[in-house]
Amino acid sequence: MRADDGLAELLGHEIPPPEATRKFLYQFHDAERIEAAQEQRALGQVAYIPGENAALRGLGEVNRDLIRVLGQRCPEQKIATVDEDATIISRKREALPTYEGERGYQPMLAVWAETNVVLAEEFRDGNVPALMDPLNVAKRAFAALPVTVETRYFRGDSACHESRLVNWLRDEKREEGPPGFIGFGIGARMSEGLHAALLAVVPEAWQADGEEADVVRECAEVVYVPSEKNEKKDQQPLRYVGIRWRKRQGELFGDGTGVKHFAVVSNIWEWSAPRLLEWQRQKAGTIEIVHDAQERVGGGGAAVCSIRSECGVAAPSGAGAQRDDGVEETGAAARVVVGATEAPALPDL
Repeated sequence: MRADDGLAELLGHEIPPPEATRKFLYQFHDAERIEAAQEQRALGQVAYIPGENAALRGLGEVNRDLIRVLGQRCPEQKIATVDEDATIISRKREALPTYEGERGYQPMLAVWAETNVVLAEEFRDGNVPALMDPLNVAKRAFAALPVTVETRYFRGDSACHESRLVNWLRDEKREEGPPGFIGFGIGARMSEGLHAALLAVVPEAWQADGEEADVVRECAEVVYVPSEKNEKKDQQPLRYVGIRWRKRQGELFGDGTGVKHFAVVSNIWEWSAPRLLEWQRQKAGTIEIVHDAQERVGGGGAAVCSIRSECGVAAPSGAGAQRDDGVEETGAAARVVVGATEAPALPDL
């Protein structure tokens, strides 16, 4: 390609040598910050997340500039649902072991569901648990949204059920974030108290939550008041919606149990339980698109700035695309969530 004078003329510059690419990528590596993060670990702590250097911050600003331009071109997109998730990629020999036992990296991503645009990312070693400081990525994601957005939501799996993140989302006067209500639906981490509350739900309270060939899915409101850290007196209590899976005809799951329980924690009270769960499960229809693309190109969340943007024709999806009867609107919103409502609930929680 470097020998092609015609290509260089079309581009307006010569094709850089491979060495230039290597030097460019090395600018994002900062051994001093890695060493500093290692030294700041608590006694017995293994995982750490280094701070960003100037080059990484600059790359993030490029992505935020792109999102600002997107907001200018699509001012009618007033709703933003932030989906946050981590995934294992690039199983290289030099990577650290993950919770699955294999070696790899585990970046944390936040995606604007209505447009499939990456808002923020944090590249992490494979041994960094997803539960470790998810608030940092959430803050950067909401800060990246254009000023045209008026209504905000957040969805995450149980790795996002972390006290600092939940309290930040609940606080309408939150620090380093937009003021006002942010509706969220997060997979709840199972505790003994929550499990006991799920078992205490009376049989007639369970209602249908979709069907599968061999599993009956049900949901119900759960009376559960956990001891949250830094609970404020004027805050509305959290809502817990329980999920129950039962095998048909008395069969058992692979682990020998006949019933499984899960839950979603939320601050959205005006939706019915089935509607809230359907909306929360739609996260799988957006974040997985980005994860798949990231795996194909070998990682680099911020580099995958925009997997697909259909703002020119998009109807608001996520919460805004739901009609009063719970049916999604047509258009880009429907395309965003293809298959999401049929996705198994366990991975989404």
